[in-house]
Amino acid sequence: MAALPPFPLLGNVTFLISPQDKQIMNAKADPLRWRVFAMAVTTAITIANVYHCQPILSKISDTLGATDAQIGNLPVLTQVGVGMGLLFLAPLGDMLDRKSWSSALSFFSYAHCSACRSQTRC
Repeated sequence: MAALPPFPLLGNVTFLISPQDKQIMNAKADPLRWRVFAMAVTTAITIANVYHCQPILSKISDTLGATDAQIGNLPVLTQVGVGMGLLFLAPLGDMLDRKSWSSALSFFSYAHCSACRSQTRC
């Protein structure tokens, strides 16, 4: 099959790719495919965590004795926290050593969880 000339408005982009070219492109893309999938799953889980409290807001309100207006701030503050993290913490990953930055975030996350656990009433 003869190659078609490039589409005039898009430069060198052709719309018909031979089966051999598809195999070559797939072979080159396979090592990265699992990384893209892992990033997509991680992103989905992270964003889903922002919304997990919404179906149980009434139960949280009953347990804490808060009004609907007060408990309505919970999802808002969660989303603000994620936004602040993306705005301020994510760029530090490009400026600082990633290994030490990741270790520091893990330590502070563990310390925060430990402090919260010691304050809860069981």
